[in-house]
Amino acid sequence: MIRRAALIFALASAMLVPAEAAVSSTAQDLGRTAVQTFGQVSGRVSGQVLGQVSAPAPKQRASAAVQVTIDQITPQVPRDPTTQIKLTGTLANTGNTPFTALRVRLHFSARPFERRADMEAYVTGQGVFDPSFNTLTPIPRLDAGGKASFEVVTTAADLKMSRFGVYPLTVEIIDALEQQVAVTRTFMTYAPQGERLPRVRLAMAMPVIDQPRRADDNTFLDDGLHASLAGNGRLARLLRIAQQPHKGVTWFIDPAVLDDAQRIGRPYTVKKGDDVETRPADPDAGAWLAGLRTALAKSSVVATPYADPDITALVHNDVDELAAKAIAKGGQVAGSLLGRTVGATMNWPYGGIIDRDALDELAIGGVRTLLLNGSALPTEAPVTTTPDAATTIDSVSGKLTVLLADPTLSSLVDAAATGSGAAAARQRFIAETAMIAAEDPETTRTVIAAPRRRWDPDPEAVQELLATAGSLPWLRRTTLEEIKPPKRPLPRTDLVYSAQHRQSELNRAYLRQVRELAGKAELVPTVTSSTARPFENALLRLGSSAWRGRGGTARTYVEQLGQAVNAQIDKISITGRGQPRLLAGTNGNVGISVQNKLGQQVKLSIDVKSADPRRLMIDTYRREISIEAGNTTTIQVPMRAPNGGDTQVTVQLATQAGAPYGDPVVLTVSATGYTGIAAVIVGGALTVMLAAVLLRILRIRSNRKKRGAGRRREGTR
Repeated sequence: MIRRAALIFALASAMLVPAEAAVSSTAQDLGRTAVQTFGQVSGRVSGQVLGQVSAPAPKQRASAAVQVTIDQITPQVPRDPTTQIKLTGTLANTGNTPFTALRVRLHFSARPFERRADMEAYVTGQGVFDPSFNTLTPIPRLDAGGKASFEVVTTAADLKMSRFGVYPLTVEIIDALEQQVAVTRTFMTYAPQGERLPRVRLAMAMPVIDQPRRADDNTFLDDGLHASLAGNGRLARLLRIAQQPHKGVTWFIDPAVLDDAQRIGRPYTVKKGDDVETRPADPDAGAWLAGLRTALAKSSVVATPYADPDITALVHNDVDELAAKAIAKGGQVAGSLLGRTVGATMNWPYGGIIDRDALDELAIGGVRTLLLNGSALPTEAPVTTTPDAATTIDSVSGKLTVLLADPTLSSLVDAAATGSGAAAARQRFIAETAMIAAEDPETTRTVIAAPRRRWDPDPEAVQELLATAGSLPWLRRTTLEEIKPPKRPLPRTDLVYSAQHRQSELNRAYLRQVRELAGKAELVPTVTSSTARPFENALLRLGSSAWRGRGGTARTYVEQLGQAVNAQIDKISITGRGQPRLLAGTNGNVGISVQNKLGQQVKLSIDVKSADPRRLMIDTYRREISIEAGNTTTIQVPMRAPNGGDTQVTVQLATQAGAPYGDPVVLTVSATGYTGIAAVIVGGALTVMLAAVLLRILRIRSNRKKRGAGRRREGTR
């Protein structure tokens, strides 16, 4: 009756003051639209936080807008009907028109939600879930551009909550005419003492994954890693989270991050434009790595494949070898740098989405468990309750366990991990887990939450979320490694991998460059006796999922690594390039020298071919050569040039298997045209000339002696 009278009063006021009523009415309509729009976003998109909705004013108040935010609800889960529930919030007026005589109105319901779908409908403004209301807490004035805090104190009994469940709670801001100015919707979970509560197992995945920072193993392309490891950098904040251990958390560690941190713990180089600058050892890197080693000593830890590769893209573009090597190297490198055994048989593909080809590649590589997004493997038939997170799937290597992360819980962990809006996201997280428990109280199921792999969390917000999860009486925390599929999992369809998913992979042109560079880099170890692969880690970094949508940056790394590979290959080279080789006569041997600056013995072959076989004939020439470190070997290549003159030859170094090693070298051979007989004639002529010269010299000396003897005889007379 009171509400009906208020509406009549509002209509009368509208007739007397049409402009003001039009303002309020339009504000109400726009506010409802804003609620619906916000609810659709917050319920489905990671990072959008339930709890902030603005109701923009109509045309007459175009510059006015009010936002209402719930800052805190304590206790988050009331356990007693008479315990005070304190709700604090903030109003913000972003316009230039003040508001007066505002009030806070709570809408609630005595009936809890029955399904998660009902909660989603409530968030999006569909249906009537909160018919009751109390008008409380006046806000006398909200200045233009100003803020006002409010506090509402109530109890579970006042809100008509009587049994375990999740209840709707709407906070509405109304004006003097009871017109809506702003609104936000949240949830209250009630868990009365003494009531037997259903149970849900909760596991959380927390990633320590970054982007590659090095192209080759020696030079960093930026100093971003130093900034991330120090102070309030992203990796430094992740360490602070890990240093406060909580049950039910499984850490996914990219070993390439550990590898990079170890590298800058020693003097290192950074590329600056065309120059390379030397940096001293970074003490923050050593401290970070040591801190992580200590923090994770007794935690559940899984190694991603090295550099967190885009597995599906690598498989789809015939770069399977890199995928297999990344899987094999993951646990090895992580275990070595963390000083403990680190499992690598669980894999979390990018986005939690994968197709059959990539699934089989992982299975062949030894992966036995997959962590996927819940949407990646839907149930065959629609379900009204949340299914268990664990199931199985067939692969070429037998059955694999599949763990499915709940999309809503995962997005809420992301939202709750940030400073802004964390309280509202945390309240929704509590409600979602309670609803999962309440919707099927006779079955104990497992649910999983996994944030974005390159998340940027606030340690305090994450610690509060983890502490909250640990305090909820219906949750039992577990690690991913402890989860086993139920004996009779729900039937599911095949993996969902759409054309849109494929388009978001690392693109084909980029991976063609990577594939060609990988083939070139593999040449270096094939000519030595060493089993080391000097560019293997660098190539794995090129396949990282971090390069999705960042093709320009990724190609910079390809170019830098390409230069390093070429420089290594060029350490074995043909000397005397540009200098003509002389072939005396029409046939003979021409010397070609090969130098080895690689620092170890090499074995390879050399192929020599004539550019014009009619002018310069070379019998099919291929020779195996072995060169010690720092030495030069010269080989004699037989050639014939019937007509003399200059002809070019191509010299190609190759592996012993015949693969070209480096670029071919073109040399010029100059044939004199002198035959063997001509050489004899010339030699005979030279001999005659030399004999004549000698006879002349002897005659001159003999004549000098005779004249000398004649002068001595005349002197004696």
